[in-house]
Amino acid sequence: MADNIWDSILIPVDFSKYSAAALKLGLELAPKVARRLIVLHVGVDPTDMPGFKQSGKAEQKVTRKVEDTSQDRFEAFLDEHDVKKALKDTPVKLEKILVQGRPLQAILDCIKKEKPSLVIMGSRGHTRSPHVLIGSKAERVMQLSPAPVMVVKPPSKKAGKKDKDKEKGEKNK
Repeated sequence: MADNIWDSILIPVDFSKYSAAALKLGLELAPKVARRLIVLHVGVDPTDMPGFKQSGKAEQKVTRKVEDTSQDRFEAFLDEHDVKKALKDTPVKLEKILVQGRPLQAILDCIKKEKPSLVIMGSRGHTRSPHVLIGSKAERVMQLSPAPVMVVKPPSKKAGKKDKDKEKGEKNK
């Protein structure tokens, strides 16, 4: 690592292929420039859902189930992308943050609290529209974040095919 240029990199994830691309880039970049890699997942708060009407113990039970499911999915996502293995022989400290709430506000709150040197996020999430270049949450984070924001997208299938074709051509030489 080059003298810990940055304190931290924050990567909000929603388990989409877009946030997976952001995580992959963060895992490549962090050992070179950062002391901490913060991965944030914002789980759904059922009490924010329209029509949710529970009270007392019933509300607590539903909320606890949602939190447990979010935690399980978060850990599975990190395992699927070999996060611990990628950082194993590096001085980078992994910090996992799981909160319940509205994604945009939770991301901005985390940026305010953690003060990352860089935020890396996917260009879209699960609620993407095929006609939109950048997702609304990514756009709003870019507008409102005091930290620099890098927005990434996963490699296209065409790009992967071009790379494979290029490799085949080089092998035939």
